[in-house]
Amino acid sequence: NLPEAIAGEQTSVKGCRCASFRTKCTVGLHTAHMHQGGVTRIQNTRIEKCGQRGIEGKYCLHFHKLHNCPTCLFRNNAIENSHQRGIIVHGTHSSLVEGNVLYDVRGAGIYLEDGNELWNTIKYNTVICPWPFQHERLHGCTIPGTSNMQADTSLNQAGIFVLAASNDLIGNRIANSFNGMLLQAGSPGRGEAYGKVCTSDARIGILEGNTFHGHGRFGTYSLGSNYPKMTDQTIASNGYNLDQSQCDGFDASGETRGVASVFLNNLDYQNTFVGHYEAGDIQYNGHKSFHNLNLLYWKETKNFENGCSAHVSQSHFTNGNLALPDQGTFLVEDTTFGPGVKLEANHHCNVGITGVLCMPQYILHNVQWVNPSTQNWIWFQYLNHQGHAANQNHGGIFTYSPHDVERVLSNVPLPNGVFPHPYVSLVSNQFNYLLQLPDSACVRSGDLGQVHAIRYDNGILCTVPLRALKVYSRGVSSSSAPNLFLELWFDGDLDAQSNSSPDLTHVVGFHQVGGDNQSSKQGYSVPIVPDQFSYRISTTYNNGATKSPIPNEWVIEFSDVLIGNRWGVEHIRLTVLGRSCANDVDGLGISSHHDRRFLWSGDEFIDEEGWGRHGACVGIGEQPPDMPFQVCNADNNNGILEAVECPELCTPECGETTFCHCGTQTCHCKTSSFPTLTSTSSNTSPATSSEENETCSVTSAEQVLCQAARCSAHGHCSALYLGGSTVNNSSPLPVTSNACICDDGWSGPLCDYNACDNGETIRTCGGNGRCVALGDRDTQCVCDEGYSGSDCEIDCASHCSGNYPFGCASYIEGVLAYGCNSGGGCAYQTDPNQSMPGFCVYQSDPNVSNPVCECQSANDCEIVGPCDNDGTNTCPNPEPIADNTPCNSIPWGVCRNGSCVPDDGSTFAPTVSKSPVAATTASPSKTPTSVSASPTKAPSPDEELPCSGICPGTFPYFCAENLPNVVKYGCTSDGHCSYHETLEEPYPFAGFCTYKSVSPSPTFSPIGQTTSLPTDAPTRPPTGSPVATTASPSRTPTNAYVCPSIRWSDEFDGNELDTTNKWSYQVGDGCPLCGWGNNELQWYQPDNVHVSNGELTIDAREESQPVGNGKQYTSGRIRTKDQADFKYGYFEARIRIPIGRGLWPAFWMLPTEELYGNWPQSGEIDIMENVGHEPGTNHGTIHYGDAWPNNQYSGGSVDLLEGVNFADGYHLFAVDKSEGLLIWYLDGVEFYRRTPSDISPKQWPFDEQFHFILNVAVGGQWPGNPDSTTEFPQTMYVDYVRVYDASPGQLVGPQTMESRERNVQYQVTVPDSGYEYEWQVPPGSTILSGQGASLIIVDFGSVSGDVVVQMSSSSCGEHRVLKIPVRIESGYSFESRVVDDTSTIATASGTYEVSLNPLPNDEGNPSENVVRYERNGAELYDSI
Repeated sequence: NLPEAIAGEQTSVKGCRCASFRTKCTVGLHTAHMHQGGVTRIQNTRIEKCGQRGIEGKYCLHFHKLHNCPTCLFRNNAIENSHQRGIIVHGTHSSLVEGNVLYDVRGAGIYLEDGNELWNTIKYNTVICPWPFQHERLHGCTIPGTSNMQADTSLNQAGIFVLAASNDLIGNRIANSFNGMLLQAGSPGRGEAYGKVCTSDARIGILEGNTFHGHGRFGTYSLGSNYPKMTDQTIASNGYNLDQSQCDGFDASGETRGVASVFLNNLDYQNTFVGHYEAGDIQYNGHKSFHNLNLLYWKETKNFENGCSAHVSQSHFTNGNLALPDQGTFLVEDTTFGPGVKLEANHHCNVGITGVLCMPQYILHNVQWVNPSTQNWIWFQYLNHQGHAANQNHGGIFTYSPHDVERVLSNVPLPNGVFPHPYVSLVSNQFNYLLQLPDSACVRSGDLGQVHAIRYDNGILCTVPLRALKVYSRGVSSSSAPNLFLELWFDGDLDAQSNSSPDLTHVVGFHQVGGDNQSSKQGYSVPIVPDQFSYRISTTYNNGATKSPIPNEWVIEFSDVLIGNRWGVEHIRLTVLGRSCANDVDGLGISSHHDRRFLWSGDEFIDEEGWGRHGACVGIGEQPPDMPFQVCNADNNNGILEAVECPELCTPECGETTFCHCGTQTCHCKTSSFPTLTSTSSNTSPATSSEENETCSVTSAEQVLCQAARCSAHGHCSALYLGGSTVNNSSPLPVTSNACICDDGWSGPLCDYNACDNGETIRTCGGNGRCVALGDRDTQCVCDEGYSGSDCEIDCASHCSGNYPFGCASYIEGVLAYGCNSGGGCAYQTDPNQSMPGFCVYQSDPNVSNPVCECQSANDCEIVGPCDNDGTNTCPNPEPIADNTPCNSIPWGVCRNGSCVPDDGSTFAPTVSKSPVAATTASPSKTPTSVSASPTKAPSPDEELPCSGICPGTFPYFCAENLPNVVKYGCTSDGHCSYHETLEEPYPFAGFCTYKSVSPSPTFSPIGQTTSLPTDAPTRPPTGSPVATTASPSRTPTNAYVCPSIRWSDEFDGNELDTTNKWSYQVGDGCPLCGWGNNELQWYQPDNVHVSNGELTIDAREESQPVGNGKQYTSGRIRTKDQADFKYGYFEARIRIPIGRGLWPAFWMLPTEELYGNWPQSGEIDIMENVGHEPGTNHGTIHYGDAWPNNQYSGGSVDLLEGVNFADGYHLFAVDKSEGLLIWYLDGVEFYRRTPSDISPKQWPFDEQFHFILNVAVGGQWPGNPDSTTEFPQTMYVDYVRVYDASPGQLVGPQTMESRERNVQYQVTVPDSGYEYEWQVPPGSTILSGQGASLIIVDFGSVSGDVVVQMSSSSCGEHRVLKIPVRIESGYSFESRVVDDTSTIATASGTYEVSLNPLPNDEGNPSENVVRYERNGAELYDSI
């Protein structure tokens, strides 16, 4: 709050020395051209140490209020190390900012300031932030003390910050900022433009060919409300909106004012988000979004003003979540969804006041779903984020377009369809009335198998299209709203409604966005089947026993006009109780083209004029006419939008290489061409004035890169947005290698050869896979799941039982091929030299199942034929390509005699000659299908991913780590854990903190000749390394799972302790360190240690006569020192511990050699410690640091459920010890870990040899001494102690949740085939799927309890019991003081009990009793 600062901003408009309060100034170069008059052109200049921090206007390069300046130019400059923004365009129009490189610029790299700037061109610039956002000093490229906190500080610092959308951003590359591009709509403008502009409604300029990667938040980003409109904002008005009524959502007739825009051919990768908050009339065309946490992030939208266009067209998404918006029909067409993609319905709907009725229609037209994962594909919302129960955010309809539905209903499966054939639509499982439609039209996805249950979120799949029926209510309270009652007759004739009872009914709950009186968005929505059946709607409070009319003001909406414009009008035969539906034409019912005026513009929700008077079947006045039809075809916005063009505004018309720019109303060069040089003078630039037309050339390589590449129709130019200019003889860089990127199945330097269909033979891969091209002429089949063979001709369904994955695993890290057999056996190939005789390969890297060699010439004027199929894997000699064929190894080259040479008249010389060709195995980089994650060291909670203070406990916050195929781990404050296979995969709901992430590193292994695979293992874990035997050729292996490798164990099978090879006794009371340093009371002796019946027992006894040095108590202590010492491994014991005050059982480790000094400098690892007065708590601890008594320790603990004690049964206590890492487990569930950084700067002494100790101490400083409640003798029972090479399996899943949580996942992290599984869940909970497998999905009740899995393997001789104690927390339970001890509860809906006050005090809680009351969750509210 500086004296002369702009209100609310930490900045100064005065020079540094003029500010009396400043004691230190950041002095740097600043340049500015201020106010109208003259021209600034700065080119090819290096600008260092520029900008003055906290001083407004002191920037590196600055256009300041120049108004229209088409010859103003910042080009090809290098800006480095600034303390303010890099390039500023402020109150200026038509300028050019091109080809600049900005490095280590603090705040926004390129900044368009006030919101009135128009039609500036920002193209081919590079902005790089070299610092991580979490850097403790620099915090990325953020900077405080500026005039715009959103643009510059950690709130939203951006590589490019724009308040004014009507500018062109082309071919820019932004890396590692907090945001890549931030278009901040919703602002009233800044500075002189404040209150004079409608930033949310500005037309969007050309936003094309930009690359955003590595950003901590968004790549492509428009914040706020973006609903572009045609307004009166022009250069002549200095970019001001003179008539701001043109910014309204509706015109006087109720029509919306939108104007279509496009984000074209942009690339986003490795960002957290991509997209908007609320935005409409914006199409993502040709968008490439890869490996972003959210590949697309969108909260609300609207249909396109033109009535035809798709929201997403011709795009490609891989590895991440698409968070899809509410409202309207969201059309996705001609788009590919690759591996790791998830579609999220109703993103953010009913969070705050976002969304409307949470029932959008997601239309998928000609999409390619090539995600092979058996994990979740589509998911719905179920969590309630409001303080009331009126939440129906589980809506959303996913369905094929009518065109694609017609194909499926004609029994023509869609190639790479989203849904299993013959299903065409999907909704959440909340709409179970659909399961009763005739002919089993709809089924639960889980009925098709566990894989489909997971893929489709246990939703409902239908063989009929579904559409949304919505009813918008008004003025209804969440606590008193009726339900909507839907009745359905299979006979579509409306007369049937008066002649018979409905065949189906469905009660639709009330939905309120936000709290009561917080938002007017409320009502009801339900999926229905169009053009079939007949429906009636009414309101009810008693499930239809009594029905009431729909109030007259309420608005009804069915389907969408987009459907009719693109594919034909749909209808619903509907009666509305209390209304007469006048738009029922010719008995067809209500049209999808019914009136929608005044209902939704994106930025406005139902105008006052709309209530009751508009929509379908109105309740007030006459039915308005239907919406006008739009002609949708290739010539008129049939889904595809071009960059912002206005051909009607340019005279004369623009040519083939130009387009009419909407802002300048002149012809500009298209991206694939460049302005023609008008002069060779270094001071001359192409014509860019708003009053002149550009002329563009497509005749030379220096001017048009993609024209130079000359790719075929099946190749894509890789040089489209490389930039460059002909000004000052600066030519764009030609691409001499891989100038063309080929579609699947096509090959050759120009992608002009269809290797999969060469005119003589067609490789179809049996219809069970896809053909890909390798090398110049080779091909390979990539088989669908469940198929194998060189042409995917082997159907494993005929070899194995059940459906894919045939009771076997679908992904195991490091596995190259997966096999099944008819006996239920599974085999996994982990080595190229292994084979799987008798097994059908149902999933593999194609280089395993269909290995081919690849022949390719490095000379782009030669072609090598297919690899010889005679077993020699040799390539034929290369053949020259026909003369005059284009080549790219030199710019604008042509082939002559097998070499690429300049075309006639060129001065270039050939640079590539014939080269020998070597045969290689199929290039993994072209068809990778097997990727294994290489985990990196987990960061400390105090390093990059801090969750301390957010999640309970310490790292890893009672969650798991090192799970196969998991690269992102998250936790919440209430104990939830979440594990994800990709960094981009979203968490299931808000509130997760990422406590660990690892970088997946692809590894590929060529597959050659194979040998037999070991299949058998010993039936009892041996004490040494297990020896696998090889199955005889005549025997079919039943299980190829490799048993857990036990390096050392004691199973205590004999009748005495093995003191020869494993253990030794420790005797006495520790003197001269008497009492073992802890004032313990026991005397250790061998008589208290016994081995019998397969277990070790250690007895703690109270003696009738003193023993040893006058000790009253005896016990036992044994260790493995010098007989069994271990540096690393998974150390586990199965133990049942004693109980009683003063007892201290332990399973722990000490260093065999004290290399770092005396205790505890060389370390101590406590795997299990319990003090008897805490019978349900286990402690894991390390001791280290300085010499006693200045030592340090660090530990974590884990509790069983209330009322459960460790003395009640056996439990698994373990620690996983690896280099620089210790992880503690209880019953297979991780609860604590430590790394060297956790104890820094103290020495980490734990990467040395340690040995085991088992003992039961009595008394001491920690447990206290026994008292009258302690019963003796007490015994610790030890079933075994084992050392595994690696974890034999972990159990992962949430440990705390609210009552009745649904679809909760628990998983054992070992392959299915190695074990048989039997699961148990708490009373009142239900296993939805997975019983018998390693992963289950559970619907919980309201009772806490253990999730238990018993793992058994007869071949391995293993039986393990893992368990997670699950605490169910009712969000409505509370404790309160009884004010009047004479009062009683007469009646109550819930349950209650009176008990003694556990914490009486004199500070407001003095009463003797308390009442604990738990509400009835089945009721909307309780009555007491």
